[in-house]
Amino acid sequence: MCKIENVEILESTLNEIGYNKILLIVSSYFYKKVNNRRIYERLVREKRIIKAPALEDTDWYVIQMAKTLDFDILSNDKFRNYWNEFGEDWIRAKRKTFILFEGKIFIKL
Repeated sequence: MCKIENVEILESTLNEIGYNKILLIVSSYFYKKVNNRRIYERLVREKRIIKAPALEDTDWYVIQMAKTLDFDILSNDKFRNYWNEFGEDWIRAKRKTFILFEGKIFIKL
């Protein structure tokens, strides 16, 4: 089960460390796993969550949008399947990892 409350914790933490423009991109599968669909739908309407197209490769959209918009990527995925297409060095430089523990998010910048 994915806790929708973690979205607000994530946004707050990112704002605290200086990120003021945040795009949270989720797969269509996320909807099936989220603990509160009403809040999820509200966050989608507010454009705080962006749904990737159903049955498509969400990772590609995350990387492509980050490259186009010059954003960092917060993910524990190494995106190895995309090293040739987008460049291993670029992905490593843009990718930030994190741990969620007891309601707090720890981000390795």
